[in-house]
Amino acid sequence: MNVKHLAVIETNATGHGVYALKVAHSLGYHPLFLTRDPSFYGEAWDDIARYAADIIRIDTYDVAAMDHCLRQREPVQGIIAFDDYHLLQAAELAAQRGLPHVNRAGLERCRNKYLTRKRLQEAGHHQPHYVVLTSTQPMPHESPFGYPCVVKPVDDSGSVGVTLCRTSVEFRQALERLRQRAVNVRGYHLAAQWLVEEYIEGPEYSAEFIWDQGAWHLLGLTQKRVSRPPYFVELGHGFPYVFADALHTRVVQQLDAWLAGIGLRGGAAHVEFRMRGEEPMLMEINPRLGGDLIPDLIHRVIGIDLVQQQLRWAMGEETPRCGDPVVYHGACAIRFIVPPRPGVIRAIHNTARTPHNPTDVVIRALPLTVGLATNSYERLGYVITCGESLYDAELSAENQMAALHFEWEA
Repeated sequence: MNVKHLAVIETNATGHGVYALKVAHSLGYHPLFLTRDPSFYGEAWDDIARYAADIIRIDTYDVAAMDHCLRQREPVQGIIAFDDYHLLQAAELAAQRGLPHVNRAGLERCRNKYLTRKRLQEAGHHQPHYVVLTSTQPMPHESPFGYPCVVKPVDDSGSVGVTLCRTSVEFRQALERLRQRAVNVRGYHLAAQWLVEEYIEGPEYSAEFIWDQGAWHLLGLTQKRVSRPPYFVELGHGFPYVFADALHTRVVQQLDAWLAGIGLRGGAAHVEFRMRGEEPMLMEINPRLGGDLIPDLIHRVIGIDLVQQQLRWAMGEETPRCGDPVVYHGACAIRFIVPPRPGVIRAIHNTARTPHNPTDVVIRALPLTVGLATNSYERLGYVITCGESLYDAELSAENQMAALHFEWEA
């Protein structure tokens, strides 16, 4: 029997890698799951253990160690990662074996937000005003662009450390917090670089791309809902979003130009941007599938499982086609559950649950002591709804959120 080995390096907070193991199992692959810390996954570990044919505990930031380990299990036909912090390692290991992989130069430019800005600015693309700060230089007492401004790490994810600063005091405090964070929650050693950027007001969106037959293909745009400043916690998404005809064309052309300018090739891309009037302004380019269950929304609307698509691509197999143009069957929305106030939550009840309503999924075990959410890791769960239009789906999601009842410890 010809066993096809697929190595999955860690997974992201919303579980693409966990689901990928299940899909890999269903496709007849022999999935190997590499992780440095099984305890990070909490309740999700049971599913990982169920679907992984082999679990390898190893330093997943050490390419040489993983290379040695995988060579004991050769041949490996595919290597993939779904979280930001292991994309480069997966690409390097795959490249060493001549397997499908995302190009390293494109990954490096996307993974470092300063390099993204620099590359696109040099290519003639209008960027927000920005400056990079490093640990080797004195920290400024004032923002070079005035206020409000945004301070962010160059290589973290999940909105962690991204702060809107309205005053010089907030600016200095935000920089000091970043300087104190050398290692993040995933054990990733952060670069000692931080971006200060002009704050761009306006609604936020993302574009979802997959690489197929040597080119990028746009699946659609996602409307995003973000928490009020000073933090930028993503609270919900709706797919697909379509601008008015002429504007939509201009936005798509700009998205294509950004991807061409950054030089990313392979895998998937999740491009986040805001609209300043009718001008799209880039926030960041993520060289992976969108997080926050956006692929789940897309699957329901266009019928393509993007996780399966990425696995097949990594294994060098033919991938499902999305069609040109993409055909949408209705729309979907997701809303994330966040603590409405600090305290101890004993339970969350869905008072509107019926067989026809979506089910809220509480990701974290309760009871739980919570504060106000400042990043994606501090959300509690989500609700997904579908409808004939995006308006219908989002209205249903809002109604479901309003029906949630928090039970607090006295």
